[in-house]
Amino acid sequence: MNSTEERFDIYGPDGNKTGRVATMGEIYAEQLTIRTVAVWLVNSAGKILVHRDGKRQHGTFGEVRVSVTGRVSAGEAGLDAAQRETLEELGLDFPKDRFEFIKTLFHIGPRYPSYFTDIYVVFTDLGISEMNPDESEVAGLEWHGLGYLKNWKQNKLNISQNFESRLNVLSDWLDTKE
Repeated sequence: MNSTEERFDIYGPDGNKTGRVATMGEIYAEQLTIRTVAVWLVNSAGKILVHRDGKRQHGTFGEVRVSVTGRVSAGEAGLDAAQRETLEELGLDFPKDRFEFIKTLFHIGPRYPSYFTDIYVVFTDLGISEMNPDESEVAGLEWHGLGYLKNWKQNKLNISQNFESRLNVLSDWLDTKE
């Protein structure tokens, strides 16, 4: 194993850390459970930022994804990962108090190992031109209304795995804010 290879905390079915840390190679080989984050950016007009996947090597290029997603590294808190991934993927350095936790979802494979996803929302009226996306991860950014995204089949959107479940969490949460 490469000593610089990123490592991740392993979680049990109850969502608690097991005390084990592993590399992605070990996680895939043993189908271990990790934690990820998803951050939705929402503007005052009710539009939701999505990004088109820029990862050509994973066969997911161009898929519509949550504003920001990423893995929580070993020893890192979900909120810290949400802030870090937002900076890495979009070039936006929001203070931690701008991230509002919504809910944790549990996803079971099949394309990837199982994982818990902490979902956050950040309200911002920044324009796309004010963002500095990492082109190796983000092929494009778009603001869309909730109705348009919920009708992804009709609108012929190629969505990423778990996009719909994460969007439903955001939608339900926004309903409680009205």
